[in-house]
Amino acid sequence: MNEKGAGEVGTICARKLSEEAGKENELLPRKKDACKAELCCGSANKYLRDGTRLTVETCQERTTSTFVFYPALTVGAVDKPATENWHFYCIEGA
Repeated sequence: MNEKGAGEVGTICARKLSEEAGKENELLPRKKDACKAELCCGSANKYLRDGTRLTVETCQERTTSTFVFYPALTVGAVDKPATENWHFYCIEGA
């Protein structure tokens, strides 16, 4: 997603799935220092028409209310897809 250092604005702060056998869907605890102290780990969301919620957890300024999402390029794409504004909020205790 980016080439920034850990914990900077725009870096991913999502919890990772456990790799232990039998616990494929168990999430590991989020690192306490996932984001720099002045930032928050938050959730940017978009709801599709069928009710599916897409989420990106990323480090952002505490005053951020929207997140600019860059959709992935499709195979053979000639032009970049348009960016989308997703709602963003800090995750309590993250």
